[in-house]
Amino acid sequence: MRYNTLSDHSYVYEIPILMIDDQPLWLGITQDGWDHSHGETRSRWAYTFATGPYDADVQLQGDDVSGPAAGPDPDPSDMAATVMGFYSAFAGGDLTHPDTSEHSAWEPGEAVLEYENDVIATGEAAEFIVANGERFGMTASELENGYIAYTDEYLNETLGQNVFRAEPTGREDE
Repeated sequence: MRYNTLSDHSYVYEIPILMIDDQPLWLGITQDGWDHSHGETRSRWAYTFATGPYDADVQLQGDDVSGPAAGPDPDPSDMAATVMGFYSAFAGGDLTHPDTSEHSAWEPGEAVLEYENDVIATGEAAEFIVANGERFGMTASELENGYIAYTDEYLNETLGQNVFRAEPTGREDE
């Protein structure tokens, strides 16, 4: 993967806290080519969830998000909402710590997160997804419903780069 830290991404989004003791969390997003399947061309995106600016702060990465949920060429902030929505759903999967491993991909006793019979993540990444699922879901829902929008870009001193912050839009429930 070419995107090792948040600084490698084109867009970085601050994920709002739900509780006062939530750790800072950011999502880096970069358009990373195109998928050509089923007669359609869609943007493919890489992403990084991180708690800070360094390699050791990276919690979860991927470079394969595309598909109908994101549309053919979504705005990066829409893609951020889609990624958070996916991981919110995955957090509702089954987190286990099996005593034996059916696969060589994880060690016995290591956390394994399964969703609809697919292994989504193992180890610390699995624990991270489950621990932050509600936060991802709330943020994605508020973005998708237009209650907040990533409109405020500021220089984040901790990261040493520009970051988008979600701001209330003033939209109210109908």
